[in-house]
Amino acid sequence: MNAEPNYWQRLERRRLTRRSLIGTVAGAAIASSFVGCGDDDSGGTTTGTSTQPGGAATAPPKPKRGGILHTVSGDNPSTFDLHQTNTTVVTTPMGPQFNKLVRINPSKDGEIVPDLTTALPEQPDGTTYIFRLTPNVLFSNGTAVTAEDVKANYEWMLSPPKGKVSSRQSILAPVIDKVEVVDATTVRFKLKYPSASFLINQTPEFLAIGPKAVLVADGDLSKNPIGSGPFIKKSYTPGVSYELERNPKYFKSELPYLDGIVIHIIADRRTVLEQFFTGALHMLGTGGASVPEKTEISGRMKDAVMVDTAVNLRNVLFMLSDSGPFKDPRARQALSLACDRNDHLLLVNQGRGTPVGGYMAPSPAGQWALSPEEIKTIPGYGKADLTQAKQLLSAAGVAEGTEVKFVNRSGATNLDLTTYLVEQLRKLGLKANTQILDSAAAYAAGAAGNFQLLPWATFPALDDPDAVFGDIGSQTGSVRNWGRYEDKSLDDLYAKQSQSLDAKERRKLVNELDKKHLSGFATINLGFASATFTQTKAVKNKFYHQNEHFTNRQFDTVWLDA
Repeated sequence: MNAEPNYWQRLERRRLTRRSLIGTVAGAAIASSFVGCGDDDSGGTTTGTSTQPGGAATAPPKPKRGGILHTVSGDNPSTFDLHQTNTTVVTTPMGPQFNKLVRINPSKDGEIVPDLTTALPEQPDGTTYIFRLTPNVLFSNGTAVTAEDVKANYEWMLSPPKGKVSSRQSILAPVIDKVEVVDATTVRFKLKYPSASFLINQTPEFLAIGPKAVLVADGDLSKNPIGSGPFIKKSYTPGVSYELERNPKYFKSELPYLDGIVIHIIADRRTVLEQFFTGALHMLGTGGASVPEKTEISGRMKDAVMVDTAVNLRNVLFMLSDSGPFKDPRARQALSLACDRNDHLLLVNQGRGTPVGGYMAPSPAGQWALSPEEIKTIPGYGKADLTQAKQLLSAAGVAEGTEVKFVNRSGATNLDLTTYLVEQLRKLGLKANTQILDSAAAYAAGAAGNFQLLPWATFPALDDPDAVFGDIGSQTGSVRNWGRYEDKSLDDLYAKQSQSLDAKERRKLVNELDKKHLSGFATINLGFASATFTQTKAVKNKFYHQNEHFTNRQFDTVWLDA
């Protein structure tokens, strides 16, 4: 899709509707037209009853077994190893094939429940967690899941082999001292300090448990993604589909309800929509429907269910800070001042979301955010100022006409973001040498620092300070400190907030850490989006989480009424 017409059409619409749109933005992030008020089509209730459109509470319908769920992904998986990724392109096909020790309740966001374990862990003291595995759980290759497997997977994530990258290392390694096998079904975690975030950070799909024998033989899980989850791989055709089928050995005998899942790999959004309209797709996957798409879907499909929900998704601009034009903090600040957050909200996010945000997700969905008033004191976050931006750029020694290596991912939304940012560079007198790469290549460019500017639709796995700053923060060891930003005081603040068990004190430290990241322009945060998850009424018992992309991918309790 060509992003340019979308951008300029929305620019014209902004001139006409800016005031009315901004007035409605605040509520859009948490509004839901179906959650809690449908006949369980959206899975929107979190209790034992569902509410009909007429208003009366009724018992939920009995699940039906069978059927193939058809959903979509925009790209081929960049790896088959959940330990090495941070993208839904991987969690969508891999999540249903694995279990973790614990998970988020698929029917109630925020509630931690057992997955591979018989119960939540025992805690004899503040630094000890004892997990007891459900007996007789089998991997899909027929071998038993044991405490040795758990230990091997965690040790891999804590310290991956040379040449491998663990997406959880920066979150787990500061906290976990050692993992011990007590017996075949009991594993004990000893922490370096009491951690309020430890248990919640074991719930994302990345904490998958695979066979120790595979890790030893292959070095990771990418060649043989063998799990114990509700589904197993049936086939994979790059560029076409990834197909899953029910795991006949799944230890929860009544689950899954579905016979299988087909994940169609379709990059073109128009094709995705037409497939949905013809009934070839039950769901539009993790990609949110745009405002025009919502209007079209409502007009063309009477059985479509659209759930608007706040998500932990934000657009972030990474800037290479150890070399090139953005090594000088004044140049990074200039970019922040050039970017009008309200324009970004309207032109890229189509008026849906929150224009002013730091690292932690804004309230009411987010629990740790700085207030908008505090964030607006950071240059660029209150209002754009192109004149001051140009002055700062000149003071930083960045000459007009300087060419900037600008890398981004393919995809319609990413191209809209590219168009928006390239225009901001043009206003500053800079030229963008733009490279549009597929997801895997763009991720590799970020990790290697092979860019000068790299925007990213970033979705930390949880609304938890350790998860957010450990992923996209700029302290030493963060997974995506792609800008190679250095400030040792961030390391100290991160450690202090992680170790604090006092809620008020920790919030204060988290806010300080957030503001220090923003003030140093380690990245530029452009605002948070809201998402619309879309499916047909045939899909039942599908609840949507704030962190849906990374904590709710097993699909074991979803069923079809078709």
